Amino acid sequence: GGFLGVCIADVVGKGLPAALLMASIRSAFRAYAAGAADAAATIAQANRHMYHDAPVLALSREGTEFATVIYGVLSPDGRSFAYCNAGHLPPLLLRGEHFTELTAGGLAIGILPDETYDQDVVMLRSGDLIVMVTDGVTEAMDFQGETFGRERLLSSIRRHRRLDAQQLAGQILWDVRRFVGLAEQSDDITIVVVRAS
Repeated sequence: GGFLGVCIADVVGKGLPAALLMASIRSAFRAYAAGAADAAATIAQANRHMYHDAPVLALSREGTEFATVIYGVLSPDGRSFAYCNAGHLPPLLLRGEHFTELTAGGLAIGILPDETYDQDVVMLRSGDLIVMVTDGVTEAMDFQGETFGRERLLSSIRRHRRLDAQQLAGQILWDVRRFVGLAEQSDDITIVVVRAS
């Protein structure tokens, strides 16, 4: 129907079990999001799928494997963004000079099969930016053990805000890499940017 789904997720855990879990989550979102404009309902379905059908079910039920997810749906005209945040770092909406955290949602998926999720709808204005990141961005660490952190992320978004979405994501990544230098990182970095035209 012209709706566009936007998703970012981060599995807790490493190695093959985490990879299998993410593959299962990705498949669930592809199945449940098709033709659906309700972000909270899609998250709830993915949560039930993950809890009952994930390939690492035993680990999931012990609470050692779960995933944080943000799922959002852009309307066909690009003027509304319905979203649900399941335990992930809140998306950042930059409008003018003001940041707003988008927090509606619920618990990370895979923990409680019957968790209920809230959805919120943001009416977008021309020039609005929504930035979503995994904690590999804010927790990226330099040789002195200092993290990139939230304030550097906000500063990076402000500094590069005039760029298109892909270029902005690239510049945030470059700012993180410049900050950490050659220090080895322990977590993946994912950045998703939505710009309202």
